[in-house]
Amino acid sequence: MKKTLWIMAFASLLGAWGARGGAAFVDPEAKWIFPNRIDAFSFVGAEKYREAISGYSLFYSNAVPASLEISVCTLDVAEIPDGWEGKAIDRAFQIEEATLALQERRNAIFSLKKPNASILPPKASVRFAVKRYAYSEFREGDGDKPTPVIRLLCVTGRSGRFVRLVFSYAEKDEANLRAVLKATIARMAEIVSGPADDDSLVLAACEVQLRDPMSSGGKMAARIVLERAEKESDRLGFYPDLFAWPKDRWRKPDNADLLVIAYTAGVLKTILPEGKSEGGEFEGFLAMLDAYGIMRAKDQIQAIPKLDEWRKAPDKKALFEKLLTVEEESAPEEE
Repeated sequence: MKKTLWIMAFASLLGAWGARGGAAFVDPEAKWIFPNRIDAFSFVGAEKYREAISGYSLFYSNAVPASLEISVCTLDVAEIPDGWEGKAIDRAFQIEEATLALQERRNAIFSLKKPNASILPPKASVRFAVKRYAYSEFREGDGDKPTPVIRLLCVTGRSGRFVRLVFSYAEKDEANLRAVLKATIARMAEIVSGPADDDSLVLAACEVQLRDPMSSGGKMAARIVLERAEKESDRLGFYPDLFAWPKDRWRKPDNADLLVIAYTAGVLKTILPEGKSEGGEFEGFLAMLDAYGIMRAKDQIQAIPKLDEWRKAPDKKALFEKLLTVEEESAPEEE
């Protein structure tokens, strides 16, 4: 019996697919890491929109209750300089106010008041222009009378896009939320103040991709994982027998490339923090099995019998070692 290492060409295996603890979402272009918690707000989900002008949105909630939506987008504004003032910022608020006026005409909201304006944080390298909109709307469970609500819109320009924070909460809760809102805006100013260092960004991307490979955030994170993997190809070992696709093992099921990326993320999470020159294949194997389980539970990938079998193995380390052991045919003796 002999253990044989099969190093495979990274690009051919991945095909066309192109952390810090607590990462919820990563932006590959600006290299921002959005955490699972921003002050008292907890991450709920993310959505990447098809239209480029809409960018993506992240959704957070608070127990008060209050909601926070973070949007990074262009809103079809051609030039968006960094900063909280100027024509581009004015345009972002004009679009918001036109939308609210339309909702009022359609009786979706009532008694829209003229907004109050401010700048937050008062002293920071990144500051947001803030407008407070007050109106009433019908909310489930609040009876026949509309509830007075506040919509707090904060806008700044960063990396050629708008960063928009929209807080929504009942007016009666505003006093209790005031400190939380200021702290959250200050934290957001820190997050978008500049790009994260490369290792932190990659580790955060690995975490996001492994948590939910098929989500918007998981797919965006996969880009970062792949870009780093291409640079680290000499440190990444790929074993053919770990990728047991049905029938012809090189004919991958739909979305199986995400499993290969999950394997890569598992390896990178192991070797990057300790600066290892190699290793992490077992951790990558486990990460791939976990990602497969997540995707199967959501019916996002067809069943792969071998992976179903491997996930049930009581000793996955022993299984891993067995998969890497190949019995070579004996060479014929010379006469």
